[in-house]
Amino acid sequence: MLPRFVMNAFYYYYIQNEQSADYFMIDYFINIAYEHIAKVTEDIDMIDYSQPQALRMADHRNVAYDEEVYSKLTEDTDLFKLTYKDHIARQNIIGRDTLFGFLCREYGV
Repeated sequence: MLPRFVMNAFYYYYIQNEQSADYFMIDYFINIAYEHIAKVTEDIDMIDYSQPQALRMADHRNVAYDEEVYSKLTEDTDLFKLTYKDHIARQNIIGRDTLFGFLCREYGV
């Protein structure tokens, strides 16, 4: 139900518009569906909360690697949102691995 609603929302939007009004349009369409379509609300509300630290790793990406911080981030979270848009250093100014550098070395990137 939700994918069809979002697809149709984009379709009808682009019939009348050539450019996206906002970067977050998909989020707006999902919110509209959540607010106005009972089945979508029910389906979304059934999803268990997970990945509580998903946005937190980005806060530490250029900080010197700390095993305790890494362990806390990964104890209940497996998936993290990172970005390529910011400067990401593999080492800090004194040559220690950053969290990003540790991940690159650990996982062969």
